[in-house]
Amino acid sequence: MEHRFLHAGISSQEFRRNTAHIATRSELYRLAGIDKELLDQLVNFLEVFKIASVEMEATKHPTLHLPLPWYYKMVQHCQSDDHDLDEMASLKAKAVALLEAKFIVVTLHHAAAVLNPKMRSLRINL
Repeated sequence: MEHRFLHAGISSQEFRRNTAHIATRSELYRLAGIDKELLDQLVNFLEVFKIASVEMEATKHPTLHLPLPWYYKMVQHCQSDDHDLDEMASLKAKAVALLEAKFIVVTLHHAAAVLNPKMRSLRINL
């Protein structure tokens, strides 16, 4: 399963434009506590979940085969790396715990993934 992830980070130009808009309303104090690096990491982190949700709730094509690969993709995405801020590392750990508790993958999802022609090359441990 191959996806092109759009860079969801907030561009400097977009941040400046929003800052200018807020400045015209004399509300710059609202931005004082925002850590732009943390915000950028958070937006990038959440983008994978957005894409997974949109793809798994599609109505014009079958989706039964998607929960299994998306589950593993999201769990892998939640692994911390050296570049993560402490807040992001904590969020990722909580996200993995929530995925493991709430994202239920049943035998039917395994079978659908294995039987889907596009996914036959995947190795799945049942």
